[in-house]
Amino acid sequence: MFDLSAAIDRAVGRRSRPNAELQLPAFTPLDAQREFLEADGFVKGFAGGIGSGKSLALCVEALKCAFDNPGHALMVTGPTYSQLADSTLPNMFDLLEQNGIRYREHKSRNKLTIRACGSVIFFRSMENVDRLRGLNLCGFFGDEASYCKKASFEVALGRVRVGAHRRRAVSFTPNGRDWLWKLFASPERSPDYTLIQAKPYGNSHLPADYYDRLKTTYSADFFRQECLGEFITVSSNAAYVCFDRNVHVRSVGYLSHRPILLSLDFNYSPMTAVICQEGVPTDSYLSILRPLPTLNVLDEVWVEKSSTTACLDQAWKQILELTSGNGLRELEVRVYGDASSNQHRSNTGSTDQDVIRAWAASMRGRVRLELDFPSKNPYQRQRVNSVNGMLKPMAGDPRLFIHPRCERLVNDLEQVTWDKNGDLSKDDPMLSHISDALGYVAWRRYGHMGPASDTRKALPGMPYA
Repeated sequence: MFDLSAAIDRAVGRRSRPNAELQLPAFTPLDAQREFLEADGFVKGFAGGIGSGKSLALCVEALKCAFDNPGHALMVTGPTYSQLADSTLPNMFDLLEQNGIRYREHKSRNKLTIRACGSVIFFRSMENVDRLRGLNLCGFFGDEASYCKKASFEVALGRVRVGAHRRRAVSFTPNGRDWLWKLFASPERSPDYTLIQAKPYGNSHLPADYYDRLKTTYSADFFRQECLGEFITVSSNAAYVCFDRNVHVRSVGYLSHRPILLSLDFNYSPMTAVICQEGVPTDSYLSILRPLPTLNVLDEVWVEKSSTTACLDQAWKQILELTSGNGLRELEVRVYGDASSNQHRSNTGSTDQDVIRAWAASMRGRVRLELDFPSKNPYQRQRVNSVNGMLKPMAGDPRLFIHPRCERLVNDLEQVTWDKNGDLSKDDPMLSHISDALGYVAWRRYGHMGPASDTRKALPGMPYA
């Protein structure tokens, strides 16, 4: 179908425009950001841990490209539209508004036009490679590229073919010896690829205890990768590398003064859940910053060919056994799980969360239920590393303990692996479900205990993201 709006955009872009100069009085670059912005290269990469200023620097590079190529189009991408909305777009709009750069936003088409130079910036997700085709660009700028596929990156690079000062750049947190490492950091890398790597602790605008807090929730390897920005290689492809049954399997008991945490993995066969409680905070040397509770897995629920209601009934039966019948007291239960549980099912028209609420209504007087589901799921890597960070924090004592009766969960933590694409392996249909259930509650309650710099708005002269 002929796109009249796009044709008009192209026609306007071909008109002569004044050569306006980019001015950013409210932006004071960090050392690594300045090095990245001043570097040359056919493709530039900016690698670093969280809080190193990657997203903000990439947006500045995109604006430089827009002003150097007046009247042309460029593209800023993220692994998903959610990531763009949470991190990249706030940085871009803050830069524009705080530096007085006038623009016109086209929300329905996910783009904006810079009035001073007439350049158009498209915002695209890397999930759908077909949406990257058909564009003639003067620049491509990919944020959080380690969560994207190489095929999408290659298609995006191929669209950069107009303009006198073309630019290509990506920002990313290292993710082992993946395709980005091969392009930018391996001994066989091409001289066309230039890598700027931010130094750890290089952002003086972060809170003084920012990284110390993260040490209490990140495993050692994950801290080195996510905070120090190192290209590390984990020798095993086991997902839960920090699990040790000699350390983490112990007879944890029910605490009558604390709520039950019930975390569900919604499948048909098997449908699984873990029954947990927060334990007493550990005596970590970092506990002066914040009490650090343990997570105790009291029991597991495993039901084959099950419905949500049947699984809840089974979970309730096991909870009563743990609480010795509970007497006449109403139990407080907090429910966690997959964000997709809020999607309507075609066969019933209701959602899994609707079913949970209906079940809670039928149990009024015996159980007080609270649902704590995210609006969107974390990446698998984030969820798995929330569990690893509880099993073996970089600093402090282990904070996740599992009762010996949870044999399927222990089996999962020992046997679930990553596949060649970097996803959790599904070769064994019985594996990964019960550990997924554990991951939902671990990530939801403890995955964001440190300040989430990559999703907070940057202030003038204070590049957090």
